[in-house]
Amino acid sequence: MIPDPQFIGQPKTFWATVRAISEESGYTARGTGQIKIHSINSMVDAYNGLGLDQRDIVSSDGSPNQRGQNLLAYFNYRARVLNTFVESNLMDVAEAASLFSDYRARLAPSCPLPMNKQTGEKKAPAYLTGLVNMLVEANSKGLPCNYDPKQLTAITKHNRPLRTLARRVDGAFPSTIDPIAVWEIKEYYYLQLDPGLMGFFTASFVGSKRVVITTDIELAKEAWGTMTPRKSKLSHNLGHVNEQLGIVYPILGDDQYDKEDSKPLQLFTRAEFEELLAVSPHPFQWAPGLLGNDMNADEFRELISSVAEKYDVQVPK
Repeated sequence: MIPDPQFIGQPKTFWATVRAISEESGYTARGTGQIKIHSINSMVDAYNGLGLDQRDIVSSDGSPNQRGQNLLAYFNYRARVLNTFVESNLMDVAEAASLFSDYRARLAPSCPLPMNKQTGEKKAPAYLTGLVNMLVEANSKGLPCNYDPKQLTAITKHNRPLRTLARRVDGAFPSTIDPIAVWEIKEYYYLQLDPGLMGFFTASFVGSKRVVITTDIELAKEAWGTMTPRKSKLSHNLGHVNEQLGIVYPILGDDQYDKEDSKPLQLFTRAEFEELLAVSPHPFQWAPGLLGNDMNADEFRELISSVAEKYDVQVPK
């Protein structure tokens, strides 16, 4: 991800404020699913709700001070990028394996191409990890690359440690010491019908093609419980996650290679869930085209409870 020059060098307190306001006032506009542009009034409301001093962002006459102006600029930028550029490139689950086979045939890579962590018919190459590995190898001109780091990444200055990451990453170029680039993969969860047919029949937002995907397994269970009782299942996979933008590049275990590029999926958050529930108790829908009444409410609750027990997750009553 290439940062916008306008926001490079902002202090950590700036990003802490961005997250605090977004968490308090919501990430998306109610009823539209679009990323929210916070006004100075909504930022002040967030500060008041959190018990913070609003003089941090506004002057005595209520106009935004320099910090407030920077925040307004960032919230406008974030919404514009996510609502236009990113959203137009979002993909559904079935599109995730786009370029893997094409690049493998074209590049004949010698780098590791790991398998995903699925079993049975979903066992397949970890497509996104493989694509990253192949592209790094093809463009690194023979330079080394650590495709599976077993140690923490460190940044040095004058041959002394300056910063060390708190957790291991999934790849580092050229190494974990002063890398030029690093990447990480996370597990995410999504809901789909289980009709015993080939294909993906995922849950989506009502009135939208956006798939319900989250890295929070408890949130996935809660969302599942609001849906119409159907024979369904909780599925999980791995993906590259950008937490600041709230997107994931999936790695799926299917055999479709017919798309031209890999596209991100927007992650679903708890703050967004609470906003949706304030509008409707049933904000999600099953994939259209598969009609049926294959499970009653009691069987549906029992299904969710059994999955929750498997993952050691509490399901709200």
